Amino acid sequence: MMTAGGPAAVKSVDAAAAAARGETVLVSLVVATLDRSEEFRRMLESMRKQTERRFELIIIDQNSDDRLVSIIEDKRADGLVIRHVRRGTRGVCPARNAGLALARAPIVAFPDDDCWYEPDAVANALAYFTAQPTIVGVVGHWVEFDPDRRRPPASLDPRRWRLYKGGDAAAFSLFFRTEALRAVNGFNEYLGPGSYFGCAEEEDLILRLLETNARIDYVPTVHIHHNHSHAPALTDAQRRRNRLYGRGTGAVLAKHKFPLWIVARSLVGPVYHALRAPNKSEALLLGGYTILGRVEGLVGWWLNGDRAAGKVKA
Repeated sequence: MMTAGGPAAVKSVDAAAAAARGETVLVSLVVATLDRSEEFRRMLESMRKQTERRFELIIIDQNSDDRLVSIIEDKRADGLVIRHVRRGTRGVCPARNAGLALARAPIVAFPDDDCWYEPDAVANALAYFTAQPTIVGVVGHWVEFDPDRRRPPASLDPRRWRLYKGGDAAAFSLFFRTEALRAVNGFNEYLGPGSYFGCAEEEDLILRLLETNARIDYVPTVHIHHNHSHAPALTDAQRRRNRLYGRGTGAVLAKHKFPLWIVARSLVGPVYHALRAPNKSEALLLGGYTILGRVEGLVGWWLNGDRAAGKVKA
């Protein structure tokens, strides 16, 4: 759904400035941002420290105020090539697709506004693409990743991804060849934060790429940081989060026509994991919200598909 987030939908504050200076860019880093300032500053500072500086930052700013302007100007003064795009409507995947449409580099990545890269992350990703000219994508290493969860294998296996055993690949850790990503129309804009189906946009994207026989490799030398909660607290916010995330998973199960036994396993799994948790009662309650969300996602996508589902408010 590139049209919803394409160039006509955004106003670039300085879209031509980087090109006018004549820099060669090898990576376009698209950052969708909303309601963050200090985390955003930390992310930009990590980009300033990169050993490979032939990249552009495309900031898709969904804030209604100017909180980022001074931060961006400070980092421009430090030498970062930044294209600042103001976008009135909100949603992570539409914002990422808007940035993808503007990307000038052959490689594109999507750091979160609250993640941060190790200094050699961009250099190591580029080196891998250069050494492996047939690959389409790279999954970087999430440093704070829960050791109990599955990391991807060396190359993502479409059969294992169809079994939901292919490992995890967070959107902020992904690098792709720009044209390959454009060829599959980028992220599905009815999935992900800001939508009714509040997550699983990266799973959907990877499944669609794997269906084209694209090769995507896990590269452990590309180190990316992002805070990770190991034991979510029983709060109203966390209940809403579990339900939204559950909807995303349910939608992907329906969209990609997973076998019924996989669907059944996804509905039993939260109970199984809750019974192994230290605080079983809280974990069971949160697991119930996850199951509710997955049922909503499954039914919503089965009944309506993406066009109708996109009209439902989050």
